Amino acid sequence: MSKKIIGVVLGIAFLAGCYFQNKDELNIPEEDIKKISFLDLDENQEKLIYTLEDKSYVNNGKDKKVLNFKVLSKFKMKDKEYYIVEKDRKKGAVDEELKTVLVFNYTDLEKINNKYIKGIRDNNSYIIDIESYDMKGPYDSIYSMSAGDLIVVTENNENKYLTKDINEIKELNGKKLLFFRDNIAITQKNELFGMYDIKKKRSIPEINEEIYFSQDNILVKRDGKYYYNDEELKITRFYPTTSDVVIYDLEQGFGLFDLKNGKYSKEPYDEVAPNYDRYVIVGKDEKYGIIDKYNQENIRYEYDYINKLGKNSFIVGTDNIGMFALIVNDKKITEEEYENFIEINEEYYMGLVEDKYILINKNGKVITKIKKNNLLYYNNEVVIVKDKDRQKFYLLESGLK
Repeated sequence: MSKKIIGVVLGIAFLAGCYFQNKDELNIPEEDIKKISFLDLDENQEKLIYTLEDKSYVNNGKDKKVLNFKVLSKFKMKDKEYYIVEKDRKKGAVDEELKTVLVFNYTDLEKINNKYIKGIRDNNSYIIDIESYDMKGPYDSIYSMSAGDLIVVTENNENKYLTKDINEIKELNGKKLLFFRDNIAITQKNELFGMYDIKKKRSIPEINEEIYFSQDNILVKRDGKYYYNDEELKITRFYPTTSDVVIYDLEQGFGLFDLKNGKYSKEPYDEVAPNYDRYVIVGKDEKYGIIDKYNQENIRYEYDYINKLGKNSFIVGTDNIGMFALIVNDKKITEEEYENFIEINEEYYMGLVEDKYILINKNGKVITKIKKNNLLYYNNEVVIVKDKDRQKFYLLESGLK
């Protein structure tokens, strides 16, 4: 029996929902499709915007025209969508009607969270409210953590920390942050770690060799010993993670400790993959399975290999069949009959079988089968398929971050 931490490959994408149109008016010349750097089809399937090399076009089904700016990307703020665009090497933003909301005055624009974007001009960084156009800054630099829940700004070589509503967290000034999750910051000083809860304004000084948390439950290592809510644990080693379920060492393998509920694994694992979200790859006796980290029951070790595809999706297979199946969360949604899989987003996947791509949703429902040579283009919102002398646009309903 051998034990080891499994190495896996991570790839993440997003979005949901699916329907298609095949209006001839929205076709893109096939020779141009290979040049597309950006493409967006509105949810009413009436307006197609795409960028070819240095030019962007809009096609509303009646006519196609060249835009006087280049469309680079799209982002969502609350219930509205915007485009980051470029003209004369300066970036700005336009709304869904392609009307300017931020003038072309920036060298870079980037979404911070659901209310603010970062703009850079004249080597200074600003926080911009895209609805009111209010600006905060200038700063030397700006970056965000935990999907914009925490904003880090630098002034005069010192970091300041802001909430997602850009209120300063003075208690964190001068601190070095390791990571941020669930309104809790893990801080570091001289190789020791502490914690600050910005909602409850509760802090733990940097006196811990390790620190992990889930809600009000805290696991720390001090003087070589582990304590869970101040109770000493008879465990010799936990493995570093930002998750609320942590891997620990056993003489005959590994276990998972749920900080949220204070529960240990019911059985040891020979192998545990360290990169996980909700679902975890585990192994025993050279066979592998997938478990819910909060519900480690009814484990079936039935695969010879498992590779992580996306956030909670996995490619699995057995030696006796030699092909692959797809698991989403902990549900097997296809049989072992595919050569490979692509995650388009968390709701949609494409599986390759001989000379066909099969578009399926996360429940395993087949949306369409596409000859390999007829797949013209895809991004995480749109799939374009050649259908004889027409094009079908499969629109994966937007869930932009």
